[in-house]
Formats: sequence, structure tokens, C-alpha cells
Amino acid sequence: MCFFDSVLIRGKCLCLCLFLFPRITAWMCSIRALGVIESEISHRDWQIFQKIFLNNHSPEEVAGEFKCSKRVVYIVQSRILSKLRVIVAKFIENAI
Repeated sequence: MCFFDSVLIRGKCLCLCLFLFPRITAWMCSIRALGVIESEISHRDWQIFQKIFLNNHSPEEVAGEFKCSKRVVYIVQSRILSKLRVIVAKFIENAI
């Protein structure tokens, strides 16, 4: 019996659990992966990634704040997203 039984019509619980499990698992793995990546990269690169990807700042704004080119901002974002994909894939592979 899962916690959805009391909320959903009988028989629908399993369907919802199977629907939600991959999404919840991916979300939890993403959160863990961000922690791993943060410890592996420089503080400056982490701040650039946070501002552009997590806080939706424009590349121009971030480049101006860190006194670098937009190209550097895009390179940092690309490298971190690549690492994130690899780490999340490993976490999901181990979770299933």
C-alpha cells in the first residue's frame, strides 16, 4: 500500500506511482549531481552556472559581472551541463 491510496480511486495508485517514479528519481538525481559538480569545479564557474542556468540571468549580464566574454559564459555552461548529464545518467542507472 502506498500513500496515494487514500487520495486516488482504488486501482489508480499503481499507475500514478509508475508514472511519478522516473520523474522523481530523475529530479533527486539532478539535485545530487549538482552537489557533486559544485565540489568539482571552481567557485567562479559555479557562480557563472548558477546565474545563467539556475537564476535565468542573461549571458551578457553574467559576462559583464565576471569581466569575461559571452563565449566564456557559454563554454562554462556547456561544460557543466555535459558533466551534469553524465552524472545524472550514472545516478539513474544505479537507481533502477
